Parts: sequence; C-alpha cells; structure tokens
Amino acid sequence: MQKSAVRELGFGGLLYYNIAYVPTTLAYWLLEHFDHLSCSLKLPNGEEIHIEDKDVELVLGFPRGEVEFERSDRLRGLSYLETIPVDEEVDVSLMRTKPLQTEMMRDTEGGQWFRKIFLLLMETTLIETSPCGYVKPRIVDIIDDLPNVKNLNWCEYLLTNLIRTHKLLEKHKSKVFSGPIVFLVAFYVDRVVHCRRRVPRAIPRIKGWTSTILSMREGNEMKEMNFGLCHVSGQHDTNELESAEKNKRVDGVDLPLDGEMGNMRGVWEI
Repeated sequence: MQKSAVRELGFGGLLYYNIAYVPTTLAYWLLEHFDHLSCSLKLPNGEEIHIEDKDVELVLGFPRGEVEFERSDRLRGLSYLETIPVDEEVDVSLMRTKPLQTEMMRDTEGGQWFRKIFLLLMETTLIETSPCGYVKPRIVDIIDDLPNVKNLNWCEYLLTNLIRTHKLLEKHKSKVFSGPIVFLVAFYVDRVVHCRRRVPRAIPRIKGWTSTILSMREGNEMKEMNFGLCHVSGQHDTNELESAEKNKRVDGVDLPLDGEMGNMRGVWEI
C-alpha cells in the first residue's frame, strides 16, 4: 500500500533510491564547476553540460507536470509541522527527520499522512537540505492537494532551488550548501563516464547507484588528479530513443513490488 501511494504521487522512481550519502570531495568539486547562470557543469576539458528539467525527471524520476509552484514562507512551514501528530513533543523549529519518519511508517495503508510526510522528507533529503539537520518545509502551500501533486513540475522546482542555493554558496563561501547535491552527483556520474559504465544505465538513472559505488567512482577519478576528464555521454542512449514513445514519463515504468517500504529509510537519514 505504501509503495502504491508513492507511485500515485508520481514519485515511483524513488523506490529505486539507495544512496545514503554522497562522497564529499566529488560533491564539492561539482559545486565549484557548476555555473548557475547557465545551469550547467563546466568540465576541465572545456565541455559544458547543460542541465534542464528533463534531466531531473530522468535521474530521480520526479514528476514533470505542467504546473509550476514556488517556495512557501518559512513560518508557514513551521506552522504546518505543528499539525503533524508525532508521538514525542518536539519544538517544531528543531524538528528532525526521525519523528516524521516514525509517523510515516506507522501509516501502513499509505494514507494521507503517509503521503504528506513522504513529500516533506523527500523535500528535506533531495531538494532543500538543512545544514543543521532540521526539517524546514517549503512545500506546504501545495502539500494538502495530494491528487494534484503529480501534475506539478517538481523537476523545475528542484533546478530553481539548485540555482538559488548555489548563488547563496558563492555569496557566503563558508556557508554549507543546502541544495540538491544528490541530484548533481547522480547527474554527473550518469552523464560523465569514467573508463566504462560500472552501473548499467537505467530509468531512473539513480537505479543501481549506492554510496559505496559513488565513493569508488570518486576514488578512481582522484587517481587521475582531477575530475571530469572522462567521456561525456548524451542525455539518452540510442535504444532509449527508440522506445521513447512507449515510455514518455519516468514514472510510467513498471516497478518491483517486492521488499518493504522500510528499506527506504536510508533515504531520509541525513
């Protein structure tokens, strides 16, 4: 029931997510080589890889609907946390992911609270991370309209947040990055191939990637004394282009039914 709820929200691709953390050296290198003015990665060999909302759909499997939305006010987000029925009394300004995760997993039927908390944790983990580890939701203006969630352009929302947080990072050099670093790392290892593909390319692109494999990739590139000195692949493989008419949306692919939703807990633990 929980997996079905995730699919109905339009985030079925995240059922393949298995990345607990990203390697820091590679992550910081990517932030140094990301250009928010052109929304692209600039590699040492002069190549530039533009990032668009379609890439977010391919990499993470986010819905790419026609309706765009904006961040909510910070105080509205904190007020919304007060409405969530968690067991322990928590100052909402100091709310961490664990109480929310516990409440989410309790809703085994995949009901409204499961779906709402899933979206909050997804935002905290993959879109707007908190340097202090606290949950600071900014999607509360749209979260109550659950049937409409899959019609929103979450891909554009993530990219807008990537650009915004990168601007802040450049302005405040000592500030911890609070943007979608997991996406940036996953996008890079998919599009920039080191020697050969160690993880078969799939949809969504995150399928098969783990923190261990990402760390191995980081180590292999560090032996070259720099990152980005690799082959740049296209957005799609030839075989994917041939079947594009059959799979026009990432969330339309069949997903496995085995396993427990609890296996995704690593997604929410920062």
